[in-house]
Amino acid sequence: MAHGLDKTLFDEITGQLKAKAIRVKTGTLVDATIIASASEDDEEGHWVKHKGRPAVHGYKILWGCAGRPARSRW
Repeated sequence: MAHGLDKTLFDEITGQLKAKAIRVKTGTLVDATIIASASEDDEEGHWVKHKGRPAVHGYKILWGCAGRPARSRW
């Protein structure tokens, strides 16, 4: 990934899990991003609402990144 941001993200998450004594041996990183459309007249966009936040007309983009199983290091 650009600028090594994936390693930075995984290192941060690993540190937070380690601080709480949580071990993760396998898994998938999933992200959901909402991008507003330029106009409510955009026929491809949909109304998207999430947990008490105001509804947005736009697109919900979901992606996941699965890594190979790894050994716990702590």
